[in-house]
Amino acid sequence: MEIGLLPLRCLFRMSIATAIESGAVPKVATRIAYAALLLVLIACGYSEVIGSYFLADDFNYLNIVAQAETFRDGTAVDTGWEYFRPLTALSFWFNYRCFGTETATSFHVFALVVHWFNALLVARMAWRLCPHWFAAGFAGAAFAVLPVHPECITWISARADVLCATGTLILVTGWLDYLRGHRGAAALAEVLCGLVFALLTKDSAMILPVVLVAMALIYRGRPAGQVALVFAGVVVVFVVYLVSRITSLGAFIGSQSANDAHHFTINLSNSLWFTIDALRAMLLPGPLGIRTGLGLILVLYIGLRHQALARFVRTAWPLFLVFLMELAPVANAVQLELADGTNTRFLYMPSVFFCAGLGVLVGTSLPDGSGKPSVQRRSSVLYFAAVILVVIYTVTIRQVNRPWAEASAMSRGIVTQLQGFTKGKDYRWVFIHGLPDTHEGAYVFKNGIDTAIKLFVSKTLVFPSHGKISLEDWLKWSAERRADPTAHPDSLLLRWDPVSRRLIEP
Repeated sequence: MEIGLLPLRCLFRMSIATAIESGAVPKVATRIAYAALLLVLIACGYSEVIGSYFLADDFNYLNIVAQAETFRDGTAVDTGWEYFRPLTALSFWFNYRCFGTETATSFHVFALVVHWFNALLVARMAWRLCPHWFAAGFAGAAFAVLPVHPECITWISARADVLCATGTLILVTGWLDYLRGHRGAAALAEVLCGLVFALLTKDSAMILPVVLVAMALIYRGRPAGQVALVFAGVVVVFVVYLVSRITSLGAFIGSQSANDAHHFTINLSNSLWFTIDALRAMLLPGPLGIRTGLGLILVLYIGLRHQALARFVRTAWPLFLVFLMELAPVANAVQLELADGTNTRFLYMPSVFFCAGLGVLVGTSLPDGSGKPSVQRRSSVLYFAAVILVVIYTVTIRQVNRPWAEASAMSRGIVTQLQGFTKGKDYRWVFIHGLPDTHEGAYVFKNGIDTAIKLFVSKTLVFPSHGKISLEDWLKWSAERRADPTAHPDSLLLRWDPVSRRLIEP
């Protein structure tokens, strides 16, 4: 066995890993090479959707920025949706003003670049917890292609989660450094900048001060007085944010509307099952199958061959605590489930700490550099298992992205058909029956087809709200149209044909 593994060990010793550890390769070149590797992984996983079209709420965001005439309007809060996300709105305004809406590619590229940067930040945070080059690299790579991310990355409307994660990673890593007594002023700057950025990109960042308190109780490398003084500054920033939020929205809480907000209830049973479901979704790459089974086997192998379990628990349990705290608001949201690939965008933030934990698991599993053959064999197998897991994630994420690519193609087809139907005709009303409303369909019915019509077809057309359309009314109007072609001349009646996946006239 030892003779059979000799070529593998020799190859590994001659690899870039040995060169890095010996100092033969400069650190800057190493970081550039790693960043390029993450970029390649992301490109492989998301190549099918980088040119996809707008979906669902995307049209609503486009409508907001299309009406913005000044820079201030571009960062305005949409009080109709009760969101306070000025930096997220600004990013949409930038995409729209610079690249238009002929294609959605620039919107996708923006999300992928931010996601790539987040993967680098995950590797950085993992390095702070477990300073082993492969552990940190594995954490960032796993995050880059984690199969629960497609909704958050591919769906343009979910951009707020991606941006909020950027601020959160900067904040948490800076706070961790400060609590441990490292990089004083620079760490404090990261804490404040990260907090402001996260708060201005998504409302759920309001839980972050609680996360900072929990971390301060765990890591005690500085005097309590200094930590309390810094946290007082965090509180001041948070209070300013709350005042700005309440002033802009006219209320504290915001969601889809003041009357239809997502209400939260503390239900320990639901939270437990949702947490288990979330862990399963992150741990198992995609639907049950060969890839899922192999991925689980690899993770279990790494865990079972662990030789420093106490060290892993000591390092990773704070990550797990923060993971639960980030998951708590989602787990207690009424009627929120992880089904059919939807709502997985809410796992983007918790997955930051999940992937950092995976990196710690691998890092604390690796040997201490002993030259014993048995130790070297175990090290080689662990490297191999981690690399194969990243490959499985990359392959799986392409499969998970396909329904979103198909949905965007259907969305583009619907808008194109509407443009053709209305060209040269004087319509006022548009009635559509049976349009799909899932992520595997066009995903535009209740969530933006009226706005899409105004943006891409004609601003004079009116699409009645979903609640005013019934099958009975549509059948009545269709019968009248067939009996008398001149009936309802100001109305365009269309039906979605699920077989041909096209809009047809009655």
